[in-house]
Amino acid sequence: MPKTFCRQEGCPDDPESGLLFCIEHLDMKRQCKVVRDVHGKKQRCAKAARRGLEVCAKHGGSWKANRDIVARTEAVTAMRRFTKPYEGELDVVSGFEMEYRRTLGRIAWYDEQLALLPTADDLVWGRTKETEGTAPDGEGGVVDTHETTYEAREHALHELQRWERQHLLAQTKVWIGAGLGAKKLNLMRSYVEAAYSLTVKAIQALGHDPQDPEVRRIMAGVFLDQSQARPMLTATQIEED
Repeated sequence: MPKTFCRQEGCPDDPESGLLFCIEHLDMKRQCKVVRDVHGKKQRCAKAARRGLEVCAKHGGSWKANRDIVARTEAVTAMRRFTKPYEGELDVVSGFEMEYRRTLGRIAWYDEQLALLPTADDLVWGRTKETEGTAPDGEGGVVDTHETTYEAREHALHELQRWERQHLLAQTKVWIGAGLGAKKLNLMRSYVEAAYSLTVKAIQALGHDPQDPEVRRIMAGVFLDQSQARPMLTATQIEED
């Protein structure tokens, strides 16, 4: 199978299954790409392309295959607020916390979507198959046909939500079993110690004594309540006071 690329010009990334654009370019606003001839001049369609497509509804965006792409795009982009990747250095505990929050976010999103279902029956009953074709019209011609099959089945969102809940339970067991809470406190302690060491060095580099009461008062104001802090006094100004 040939490799597919994001439709965004110059992007070499591979889009997810069923999508035309990679995650980075998936939700961008686009103008319909269709160009037509108007009185001998090339004129591009002024309508907006449907989400996740390159064309508007009039120029193919309403076709069933494209409607499916739009629906998939809307589902993926709606959950991006819970799955934005972390940029920069990441320690194990912080990474675990991000995954934990991502899981909680997905569960919340599934709750929101399931609450929008018209009736409770939609959780266990729904469309499982849809076919389109043609059939004889009895007069020597053919007519378009559309057949929809409904069966008892669990709603896909409910099934995905159950998986996320199981994932959340597994994460909780890991957190408790590995003592990640204590590890987080140790990391926070190391961060505080490093920040304190750098602060002391900065004060000394400015020619002040970190143990001086006035210096300590100023620093306390900066870290605890910036509204109470005032400019650092020089040694001469302290003596004058």
